[in-house]
Amino acid sequence: MGKAPTYTCTRCHTTGSNRGDWNGIFDGGLLVEVCCPSCQTPEENAEAVIKEATLHYRLSEWGHWTTEPKHLL
Repeated sequence: MGKAPTYTCTRCHTTGSNRGDWNGIFDGGLLVEVCCPSCQTPEENAEAVIKEATLHYRLSEWGHWTTEPKHLL
């Protein structure tokens, strides 16, 4: 089992691991911002929770993130 990735918040520059509700903000399939739980607005957190529940994220061979809907019952 590998070591958990470490992130640096682009807003407050706090460094942490994937523990907690860190949020990635994407533009055109590229990760452009990483937000720690303390810096997220309630709206950003709600959007992330909804997307996590409804979308699969995959990293393409070209380094872009893509999504597809999860099959919900």
